[in-house]
Amino acid sequence: MHMKNGFDLLYPPLQTIYVSESYGCAVLSCPVFYAISVAGSMVDGWFGQGMMSTNGRREKQKVCWLWRSTQNRVKLVVRAGPKRTSFDGECREGLLAGIDKLADAVSVTIGPKGRNVILSESGTLKVINDGVTIARAIELSDAIENAGALLIQESHSPHKYSFMQVATKTNDLAGDGTTTAIILAREMIKSGLLAVAFGANPVSLKKGMEKTAKELVKVLKKKSIPVIGRDGIRAVASISAGSDEFIGNLISEAISKIGPNGVISIESSSSSETSVIVEEGMKIDKGYMSPHFITNEDKSIVEFDNAKVLVTDQKISTVKEIVPLLEKTMQLSVPLLIIAEDISKQVLETMILNKMRGLLKVAVVKCPGFGEGKKALLQDIALMTGADFLSGDLGLTLEGATSDRLGIARKVGAHTEIELEDRKLRIEDAKNATFAAMDEGVVPGGGATYVHLLEDISIIKKTLEDQDEQIGANIVGVALVAPSKSIAANAGVDGDVVAEKIRASDWKIGYNAMNGKYEDLLAAGVVDPCRVSRCALQNAVSVAGIVLTTQAILVDKTRKEKPPVPLVPGISP
Repeated sequence: MHMKNGFDLLYPPLQTIYVSESYGCAVLSCPVFYAISVAGSMVDGWFGQGMMSTNGRREKQKVCWLWRSTQNRVKLVVRAGPKRTSFDGECREGLLAGIDKLADAVSVTIGPKGRNVILSESGTLKVINDGVTIARAIELSDAIENAGALLIQESHSPHKYSFMQVATKTNDLAGDGTTTAIILAREMIKSGLLAVAFGANPVSLKKGMEKTAKELVKVLKKKSIPVIGRDGIRAVASISAGSDEFIGNLISEAISKIGPNGVISIESSSSSETSVIVEEGMKIDKGYMSPHFITNEDKSIVEFDNAKVLVTDQKISTVKEIVPLLEKTMQLSVPLLIIAEDISKQVLETMILNKMRGLLKVAVVKCPGFGEGKKALLQDIALMTGADFLSGDLGLTLEGATSDRLGIARKVGAHTEIELEDRKLRIEDAKNATFAAMDEGVVPGGGATYVHLLEDISIIKKTLEDQDEQIGANIVGVALVAPSKSIAANAGVDGDVVAEKIRASDWKIGYNAMNGKYEDLLAAGVVDPCRVSRCALQNAVSVAGIVLTTQAILVDKTRKEKPPVPLVPGISP
């Protein structure tokens, strides 16, 4: 009996396993797969072909084995370390200091004449012009300032917040506009904290800001203009990529080939050229069943090249049902994508452990669709990949399936030097912004839309009875001019003058920082996707409201390491 970590029959160090307990006696050779279990539970798995001995007879057959925990659960207790607590003004000043550092770092990238930021990670340098990438990389030495930069912005949970995630959330929802969202949030927080210091109620301020944002979003949607033709797509992509016409043409070409419902993947290649490769494929509305299947940690996605595909409408209940397929893909050293109705917990755990140990490259996806439409989708997937559709209605079982019933899924490429890392990020922004524009239309860019929304602030204030809520509306109004000021500043122009001229002009008129002219931005192709502008505003208001209603903060105390040699007063530096 081999023991490890209190479990019978994990992976033995020998070529032969001797099993004994109430299950009889067996001798197995050439172990292949692992299994995993929660303490106290039982899991069935398979170790490959072996010699089974029962009552003196030796037969070559596949063997299912059972194992269980031989020790009780261990209770772990985690104790929190000492905390540094800050209240009121000290708390808010520390948070604002961190927020300012983050906003200062990303604001230099906004606009067609925005600057680059050099990022050093793991000994390599990257030239970045992407707000969300810069925000994710920032970590401040002061704990409270770091909390202001990274832990005070609304996350997907209503009670979990992080300022940096104002960029992440905007990027997730709209694909672009992360820098704009951070700039808006910073201005709202600064104005809001000033109002709180003069006695305004933070909760009422938050309500006023939320009501104002809701009404402004209605105005945005009402005034947005649909994207028409290839020229409209090119304009949106170019602006989002930092006024890069080449990227605009690239995205426009790709979308014209794949259509509005297509999928664009951006990857590195061995050549120095950036090109468009169109491959036939399809997109389904289901994802991987476990995060342990992730192969790209940065993007939290599963990526396979030339993967074998199993398509079935049946539930996989035991490992032995798919052992031949697992064994074959392991021999061929190819990934395996399983699309099935469901998979038992024991099978899922076994696959996860094998994947984590490097024995298998596997991922499991539940069947997409509903009812009869589900079978039709599975048939389409099978036709697309060349797989056999193992349908239970047709009497096709998983146990009898061989590797020739699997299909093949191929995947889709740019260069990986310092300057081309920035190009990849620009293309990603352009792609996301273009799809957002096709979904909700476009509005004048260059921060002009936000400036023109100032005209609606006075109207919204009249609908608010509470005085502090009206101040909240004013806070949003003050922040609306910040993006255009930053764009102008990066172009070497006075932002206040630019904002005033835009405000006195028609809705379509704004400042084109590329040529220094005030013109019809829609006609000039300087546009922003409505969804990007909307999400940036909504997320900025959300985080600002959270920060304004924060009265105290608790962070871990920073312990200074003791010097190897005691400090001597008057001698030590």
